[in-house]
Amino acid sequence: MTGGRGFPDGPRVALVTGASGGIGFVMARSLALQGFHVVMGCRDLAKSEPLRAAIETEARASTAAGPGARVDLLRVDFASLASVRAFADEVAARYGRLDAVLANAGTFSYRREVTEDGFERTLAVNYLGMALMLDRLAPLLRATGARTGDVRVVATTSIASYWGRVSPTVRFFRRVPAFLRAYAASKLAQVLFVLQFAEEMRGTGVAANLFHPGVVATGIFKGRTVFAKLLDAYMQRTALSPEEGAAWGIRLASASEYAGRTGGFYAKEGLQGLSRRMRDRTLRARFVAATREAAEEDGAGRKAPPP
Repeated sequence: MTGGRGFPDGPRVALVTGASGGIGFVMARSLALQGFHVVMGCRDLAKSEPLRAAIETEARASTAAGPGARVDLLRVDFASLASVRAFADEVAARYGRLDAVLANAGTFSYRREVTEDGFERTLAVNYLGMALMLDRLAPLLRATGARTGDVRVVATTSIASYWGRVSPTVRFFRRVPAFLRAYAASKLAQVLFVLQFAEEMRGTGVAANLFHPGVVATGIFKGRTVFAKLLDAYMQRTALSPEEGAAWGIRLASASEYAGRTGGFYAKEGLQGLSRRMRDRTLRARFVAATREAAEEDGAGRKAPPP
């Protein structure tokens, strides 16, 4: 059944990317148990399908969701802009509303890798794919916001964003150094884009925020080198649980007290102050413009120039 002008009645729809493990899985499960129709965006369908089924079964047995609960699974590889475009377009075509987007997919690389589009892989997966997805979903988000007045976009970022460096050029996406510099740059890029997106969405009923989950034992730092193995072992012993790390994401996506709050960066202590780079509106606008230019390029098969 649909409401007036074809707007669907029924449960709110939440899209969670990177939902096959870690905090993404916890956020998808929590929203499903709250009664959301959850869409899991994952790269490995074989790995993710049992998780999807388990969440749906649990949600159908819950009081808030009930026997009609649905959890869907769609494939997306954030290292491929073509995959992101197809994924976002499928979401827009299949769902008549989109009440929450939890942009959580991420990666960490110990060596420089380049995607099929010619972009540095960490920056492409953590940031460029996210930005492209949100831009392509923007019409559906605005349409939902116009009817409900309460749409939430929540991006998982990191305090590494505070020491990240970016350049507002397309060339930057191809030449950014790997390892920690690429990771920090990707996280600052997320902050700049989401803050700009929040500004662009003001007055539409769409809010956009970011959160730092803390250092979480998700396995993102696993690798083959001795350093990587030691780092991952240390993280597994000392880091927060995925449930602890997901708390702010769940709150921003669903808690009533955060309806309408936008343009914030949250961490364990609450709302965080922004760095000088994050507050630089000129940098933000120029960098987002370069992002959109890069995402529009047909870079398939290109090789990035050496750093």
